[in-house]
Amino acid sequence: MTTDHDQDLTDLNLMYLMKVREITARKSPQTASVLLGLTPELASILARADLLRVQEVARSRVTCFQMRISERNLLSCMEESPGQDLITARTLLSAKAQLDGGDTRPAHD
Repeated sequence: MTTDHDQDLTDLNLMYLMKVREITARKSPQTASVLLGLTPELASILARADLLRVQEVARSRVTCFQMRISERNLLSCMEESPGQDLITARTLLSAKAQLDGGDTRPAHD
């Protein structure tokens, strides 16, 4: 039996996975990697994958992606309304720090 929660997760996953495929096809695996937080290799695999397989993965009942902004940076953005460019910069810095295994605190603005 599928719950509303399961269907919501499936819909989110499918949108994400299809966006990976679209950006990879229109731009490049590297662009999909930077924008969507997966490796270029995985973006390429998803771009070549059979649509039925992608839909099957989307129905996994857990998200296929993760937040790229640290909790600290997200809270900071929610509290101070820093503007879109700063939010983007903080998100990308958080993602890079996560990949590097480093500190995810914001740099001083």
